[in-house]
Amino acid sequence: MPKEPHHSMDDLVIAVGIGCFSKKPLFFNGELHEKNAETYLQNATRAFANSVEGKSVLENDEEPWMVYRFLELALDYLGVTVESMSLADVEELILDVFPRKVSSEAKKCNGMIVQLAAFWRFVDRVYDVKLASKIAARLEKLKGQFRDAMTDSSNFGLAKSMVMAGNAAGFDMTTQEGLNDFMVAYNSGITKQNQQRTDSPQTLQPPTRAPMQTPPPSVNSVTGMSRKQRKKLLGKKKKKR
Repeated sequence: MPKEPHHSMDDLVIAVGIGCFSKKPLFFNGELHEKNAETYLQNATRAFANSVEGKSVLENDEEPWMVYRFLELALDYLGVTVESMSLADVEELILDVFPRKVSSEAKKCNGMIVQLAAFWRFVDRVYDVKLASKIAARLEKLKGQFRDAMTDSSNFGLAKSMVMAGNAAGFDMTTQEGLNDFMVAYNSGITKQNQQRTDSPQTLQPPTRAPMQTPPPSVNSVTGMSRKQRKKLLGKKKKKR
């Protein structure tokens, strides 16, 4: 029997994902429960949007998409929630996961951090989560590094590069139809280039592709998709629990 069974039960509750924004477990046998996860994300963003902190940073009924994506990637990529997130998790999300998964213009990066820091101040004030105030402070210190990482093309993952290329080519990459149209056009271009090389063996030039480094017009180029569609496009890597 542990010396402090109460704390042991608290740890178990946090481990399965029950907390201030979820009354049902998010994890079953190490796997994420999609329906409960979506409820958790909606509860968190809705509560923040209606808070004093949320209203101070969100304009004209703007949705807190940055908070949604941050918490979503924390679940899908690291397997952590608001209650179980560490400072190291936050840095990994901001400096590694976001630059590879999410598209943004440099001028909007500071605003993204402002929204996240406000969310964690809200969590600290209302729910008194242990590391919330420290996470808010750490996020504000990471503004410059976050902007640099988000605009460094060497950090882009393949999926993000493809999304950005589709946006640059004029396709609506926030919809499944736009994604499909871009992939048809992309594959058609590759096929034509391969045929040209077959017809002219001496030509060894690589196939022409849409530019990969031009920032897209949308801050979050996959906002309009469902969680299932985004995860299929972007892929995920769960931290071992």
